[in-house]
Amino acid sequence: MGTQVRWSCHLTLLGVLPKTGGRRDEAIAFIQSQARNKGAKVSIDGELAAFSEPGAQYQQDGRTYQAMHWQIGVGACVFAMTLTAPLPMSTELDAFLGDPLNAIVNELTCSAP
Repeated sequence: MGTQVRWSCHLTLLGVLPKTGGRRDEAIAFIQSQARNKGAKVSIDGELAAFSEPGAQYQQDGRTYQAMHWQIGVGACVFAMTLTAPLPMSTELDAFLGDPLNAIVNELTCSAP
């Protein structure tokens, strides 16, 4: 039996921020503030802002796993995404972290009232 490499990616809607003063970009402002507090670089693309930070490493079944966390703001919605993968990364995961992951993030929308 071959070695099975497991990694996971979870995306969660954390909340919908109330609009203040008619602003439609509350989540972007929130993400910018969070990133500033954590010393992280924010990527802003139109109505979407995101930053990432490394999470904890842990051991399981003789392997080391690494978590990576993203906070993403779109309109009034704030999302969190966590990817957990074994180290070293596989070539499949490395490929996923490029265009496929960016496509997932860039397709997020928020239609909150």
